[in-house]
Amino acid sequence: LLIVAAILSGMHMILVPIAKLILMPFYGLTFGLFGIVVNSAILYGVVHFAAPGAVLGAWSFQGVSTPYVTLPPSEIPLLGTVVLAALLMGMITKTLAFLVE
Repeated sequence: LLIVAAILSGMHMILVPIAKLILMPFYGLTFGLFGIVVNSAILYGVVHFAAPGAVLGAWSFQGVSTPYVTLPPSEIPLLGTVVLAALLMGMITKTLAFLVE
């Protein structure tokens, strides 16, 4: 897991600035939301090609019930899982960059 994280971090540091430079018009047209697509593609590519032992698949939510809220069981397909993971990865990266500066 640590090896996959190191590979993902290294590829993210190398590929994201290059992708941002090449795809700058799309970033401008979508006000930066195209970054989710870039992060998702990089995450999927790294997990699929660079770390063949890692598995990225659909996510099953078992549901939860409290006195106030009931969330039914559901399954998020592979694309949704990749997009959610990319969003989470982006939020963590931005938070760490803010804390370091």
